[in-house]
Amino acid sequence: MSKLEAIKVLLKFVFELQKGVSVSLEDGMFEISDVINFKNAFLQVPYVSVALPFLKGGFKDITVAELEIIKEYVVKEFDLKNDKTEEIIEESIGVAISIFSLVEKFSS
Repeated sequence: MSKLEAIKVLLKFVFELQKGVSVSLEDGMFEISDVINFKNAFLQVPYVSVALPFLKGGFKDITVAELEIIKEYVVKEFDLKNDKTEEIIEESIGVAISIFSLVEKFSS
């Protein structure tokens, strides 16, 4: 798996997680029945666990061309129409890495 593919996997997880949160909070409350809204995010967890080792080195070596590919992927895949796409991508990656880093610490 390339680093670019790993980033796409990570972003899919974060955007599915965000979608689950948004849908769950539409009524202003979070209830146990809202867990179903996270199904697509949960289904991404095995893929993310495979992708994480490819991301250990960080993101400093991502080229401008690769960042453009990632932006195009996010806009197309998740219908993101926002002038802050790059910022959202960077924060999404940070969120996903933090979550899985915490999971690794608990399981070791």
